[in-house]
This record gives sequence, structure tokens and C-alpha cells, in this order.
Amino acid sequence: MIKAAFFDIDGTLVSFNTHQIPASTLDALKRLREAGVRLFIASGRHIASMDKVTPHADLFDGYVMVNGGLCTYGDKVVHSVTMSKKDVKLWLDYIKEEPRSTCFVMKDEIVINFIDEQMEKVFEILDFPVPPAVDLNKYADSDVYQLIISFTAEEDSKILPIFPKCYAPRWSPLFSDIIPNGVNKMVGIEKMIEHLGVKSDEVAAFGDGGNDIEMIGSVGMGIAMGNACDELKAVAKFTTDDVDNDGIAKAVERLCREGFV
Repeated sequence: MIKAAFFDIDGTLVSFNTHQIPASTLDALKRLREAGVRLFIASGRHIASMDKVTPHADLFDGYVMVNGGLCTYGDKVVHSVTMSKKDVKLWLDYIKEEPRSTCFVMKDEIVINFIDEQMEKVFEILDFPVPPAVDLNKYADSDVYQLIISFTAEEDSKILPIFPKCYAPRWSPLFSDIIPNGVNKMVGIEKMIEHLGVKSDEVAAFGDGGNDIEMIGSVGMGIAMGNACDELKAVAKFTTDDVDNDGIAKAVERLCREGFV
């Protein structure tokens, strides 16, 4: 039986087309909750940028945020891993010479230095709340969980060597997250279910992007959205329909029908 379920946001709970959670998805979440399943967000986003989820916060027991680097259950921080301050300062030195649109993601806020054309497209595609523009050097000694940097996949060989203790789970051609090595949604879920006393085979996870591969492959019931990348579908227990075609509702119906809920 499924005791906990984890949901990615963009392309899973929230449509890229409407920027909303479909009504059928909300009904499915309520059905799971009524069946005693604890529900969690598992996202690359920070709580400050979950504006489409916030109105439905009562449905969720906790959050695996910033790709697993910050996990909260109610008011309790279950897991927290920040970037090396050395890596943060190396990047600040780099963008003095070659400016790049960069977000610093911290526990209580997200800030950005400036918005370039690529990052503007990112905010538009994700319907992402635009962070305040600041001098990032003021945050050099802050605890930073994640950087969001405007660069293409063709520039990986140029940018990634600056961060020897980090990796870049890319889920857009326009930008990449930079997070500490060993941090991912799977690890965040492992920490959360350990806290709950739930086994991995009692967990379902839903996702669509490259940063969901580890979590989908590691839980008892990993479910790929119909709009998911092929690499994710390859490790999923099954693939449901697209987010815009009632994918979550159809998956929950199947879990109930097959006795997992």
C-alpha cells in the first residue's frame, strides 16, 4: 500500500500551457489524502516560487525543495544541504568578468542580479515570480542552496568546471540549476520517509523531467507523466497521460484499481 506520494510541480502538477493545476488533479490529490496517503511536493523550486501550489497548501504535508537540498515537514527542517561558500565566491568572481543572469536560492528568499533575454523566457515559460534584483556580492557569505544560471547546454563545458563540488540537473535548454554533489530529489525523499518511518516500497512519485529520474527510479511506484522525457519513462513503473489530459487523475485511478491505495 502507498503511504506517501511525492509530486514534481512543472509539467506534473502544473501545466506548462495553462500554468494551473487541473481540477482533475486536485480531485485526485484529495482522494489520496482521504485514503490516508501523505502528500509532498518534490521540486526544483523554492517555497517562495510555488505560487500555484500555495493556494492548495492544505493538501500537502511537506516539501522536498530545491532538488532535495531543503526538506521540510510542517515547521520542521528534515534535511538541509547548502553549497560550498568557496563555489559561490568563485562564481561571483567569474561574473565580474563575464556577467550572467544568476539567481541565488536561499532558505527564506530568492534574489537575482539582473534578467537577460534567456532568463526572461524562463520566467515566462514557468510563470515564475520574478525575484528582486540585488547586488549578489552582498550574499557571498550566505547559505545558498542552489544557483539558477542562464546558460545553454553548449556552454556546459565552459561553466560547469567552475563548480567542481556541484552538478547541473538541466531541465530546460535556457538555464540550469547548480546544486551540490549528492543532492537530488531521491536523497530528499529518503530523508523524508526515514523521518516518517515509511519504507521506499510504500512510496509513489510523479514526475516528468530530467531532475526526476533518480526519485522515479528509487521508489516503489515511480510514475512518469505522458509528457515526460524518454529517460524518465525508461525507469518508471508505468507512464500515465499528459498533465493537460488528466494524467495524475488517471494514475491515481489505476493505483486505486490495482489495490495500491
